[in-house]
Amino acid sequence: MRFLLISTVFPPAYIYGGPPRVTLSLAQALQKNGHEVLVLTTNANGETELDVPSGVETAFEDVPVIYFQRRLLKSYFYAPDLISVLRKVGPRFDIGLVKGAWTYVNLAVSSTLVSMGKPFCLYPEGTLDPWAVNYHGARKRLYWSLVEKHNYLKAAGFVAASVNEEQQLRSYGFKQPIAIVPNAAVISENSALGDVLPEVYFSAIRGKRILLFMARLHPQKGLE
Repeated sequence: MRFLLISTVFPPAYIYGGPPRVTLSLAQALQKNGHEVLVLTTNANGETELDVPSGVETAFEDVPVIYFQRRLLKSYFYAPDLISVLRKVGPRFDIGLVKGAWTYVNLAVSSTLVSMGKPFCLYPEGTLDPWAVNYHGARKRLYWSLVEKHNYLKAAGFVAASVNEEQQLRSYGFKQPIAIVPNAAVISENSALGDVLPEVYFSAIRGKRILLFMARLHPQKGLE
């Protein structure tokens, strides 16, 4: 199949933590399984922009990608050039996989792909969690009723990272199919370190029980 992968952020924008890494892993896994992939994303890198070509196809770790200049409303990831390119390249792809909750990306993609008769699946990526919804709650509730709910209604389906996220989607009344696909980790990158790190860097914990916490330090993660 031919997948159009559209995301607000993409490597090397690692300032955003897990999302760009997961999106890269998804693109590479699809390629490995013989599918065609093109990534459309913004050049966002926190408060700055990535030093990458804008509006033309390039590649990151052998994944074809087109970065778009983020303009004006940085937190909204407003990239107006996305729609014109999407209209050009969209017809040759079978389906869109979209990661752009609460941003211009979801709005641009849902309106454009639907007009071309192309299906797309949305990734909530935790944005429907009650904590996330209540953060800037009044603004999000307004945006949800005016814009984002309609983007979700246009989706052919959803990709949830967990059963909990599937339940959150159903609680909003969405009837479309939902696939539960946990975020992947490339174990091979770290497996060789498994016998070395505790000895060399963490000798003080040898022989003790260890709790491994893999997330950013944030109240939302429940570390306490």
